Amino acid sequence: MFLQTLHLHQFRNYEDQLVQFSAPKTIVVGENAQGKSNLLEAVELLSTLHSHRVSHDRDLVKLGQTSGRVQAQLERSGSVFHLGITFRVAGCETHVCVRQTVYDLRLKEVQPVLVADAVGSRREADRQLALQEMRHDGIVIASTEAVLFELLETAEHPKFKEIQALIK
Repeated sequence: MFLQTLHLHQFRNYEDQLVQFSAPKTIVVGENAQGKSNLLEAVELLSTLHSHRVSHDRDLVKLGQTSGRVQAQLERSGSVFHLGITFRVAGCETHVCVRQTVYDLRLKEVQPVLVADAVGSRREADRQLALQEMRHDGIVIASTEAVLFELLETAEHPKFKEIQALIK
């Protein structure tokens, strides 16, 4: 498998960086604190859905930003594969903070996915109104279950049965 490109958007110290790899082996060199480890961490995230450096997604997002994204293009046996992780919005007070974050992301040309059963409001009517408004404005509203299975992509994924057991 050959990593062809790595695209980092609001990830760690990178605002928007596209790295193209043209050789089967690449050596990353540079001064301290320039982002070499962050590049490797991005590859690790795409490979394992885990970071060995932090336990919260918030710590992966560039300071001062509300979301981040890591994408890659891979080649294997002549086929091209695209992988990506977007750090999604979840929180409380759907009609205030979450709503504002979603619209801020759209202004930055990021397509947020709002996980409806991962947000709430003190009053259910406020939550429902905010979800209805955002849906009307073209925001993708999904459930935790839908997002999990979307990330797996297919029932043949090695973790499919494990995730399915958690949901049932």
